[in-house]
Amino acid sequence: MGFTIVAKGIYAIDWWEFGKIALSWVVSPVLSGIISGGLYLIVKYAVLVKPNSFEAGLKFVPIIYACTLFVNVTPVTNQIFEVVSDSKGETWVAPYPSWGPIVISISIGIFCGIVTGLFVALVVVPRQKKTILQSFTQLEETYEKEKIAASEADSEKTPILSDTDAPALSAQYGAVPEDSSAQPEEADTKPKSIDDKTAGVDTQMTEKLFSFLQTLTATFNSFVHGSNDVSNAIGPLASVYTIWQTGTVDSSNETQIWILAYGGVGIVLGLFLLGRRVIETLGHNITHLTPSRGFTIELGAALTVLVASRAGIPVSTTHCMVGSVVAVGYISNEGSVSWKLFGKIFLSWIVTIPAAGLVSAAMFAALRPAL
Repeated sequence: MGFTIVAKGIYAIDWWEFGKIALSWVVSPVLSGIISGGLYLIVKYAVLVKPNSFEAGLKFVPIIYACTLFVNVTPVTNQIFEVVSDSKGETWVAPYPSWGPIVISISIGIFCGIVTGLFVALVVVPRQKKTILQSFTQLEETYEKEKIAASEADSEKTPILSDTDAPALSAQYGAVPEDSSAQPEEADTKPKSIDDKTAGVDTQMTEKLFSFLQTLTATFNSFVHGSNDVSNAIGPLASVYTIWQTGTVDSSNETQIWILAYGGVGIVLGLFLLGRRVIETLGHNITHLTPSRGFTIELGAALTVLVASRAGIPVSTTHCMVGSVVAVGYISNEGSVSWKLFGKIFLSWIVTIPAAGLVSAAMFAALRPAL
């Protein structure tokens, strides 16, 4: 916008189109929060509050994989039909009804989802169950050995575990040590919510299972991030390069592969060099997160961005993620959200647009005499 105002004037901007984009930046985090909040409630009552939440979670995993593959494959397949149609013309789909590509895309998505779900249920889930059970068995054995060692070292002078050691071992090994001198009525041991329990080994195994599921949702997020955020970043560069090569403004020209690769390399370097700060803000500072909450946050944000990408609406994955973090944090932690930090984030969203416009306008105004 800053460049366009300096180059062509304020009337060269399609303010209606800009208004729709700006509105999407507000609507997208709200929508993402609603989706993630709904997903969290489903996970909570379908898995987390069950008497044996770990076994319930194991049944939940194949369904999630199947649904995620369906949601990913269907729009991608439909997009392939559109790309082939644009390159070969409408004649190649003439023998088929207009809804044919959509039906085929959905069918392929269903097939991939079912195959993936069966594979996960028959192969992945048993291996994951075995791995988690073994890891927690080893932790319990190590914990018992440390209890015995502590008892033998100072059985007469001190309790089995000191007050300072108990929380550390409980957090490390997933159990509450038996301390005869402890005063339960004075300690606030009641969790804020069902999935906040730190003493239940079954709950901790369930959270471990959701950390495995986060691998899937993080991959899903990377996919939609490339479909929207990276496209937003390299769009102007692709346009400038096309105009420089052809001397014309034509939106039908294909984007060069090296430009796409350039955008991909840039986002990886940005994550490596500066991403830690954003990760800390979203993952730790706004609210307390667990793997089950992180799973619903990532999935809800990814679904929102995917819908926006298919609609051709530029949105921010970070905006959607913040909306999901706030919604899930509010629902799961009984309103325990850092509203002060969220206010700063929201203010930064407002400041970003005019700040970027001013910098762009100043740079072009300075370079314009030399052009």
